[in-house]
Amino acid sequence: MFRDMTPDGRNVIYQDSDNTGGSLQLTPDRWGRELCKVIGNQRFTRDEKGGLPVSVPARPVCP
Repeated sequence: MFRDMTPDGRNVIYQDSDNTGGSLQLTPDRWGRELCKVIGNQRFTRDEKGGLPVSVPARPVCP
């Protein structure tokens, strides 16, 4: 759950269901690294691509 945001809008403060949490940077580079940690080198299915707000390349998203 997001609890707050820094005044500059670059970080959000979050809390997990186990009451741990921290600060999450909202920079494109950081989001890209975190996304690749989660999805690795997998490809999106047609249904997954259809649900995304932007188009994704045919190649894997992460290097």
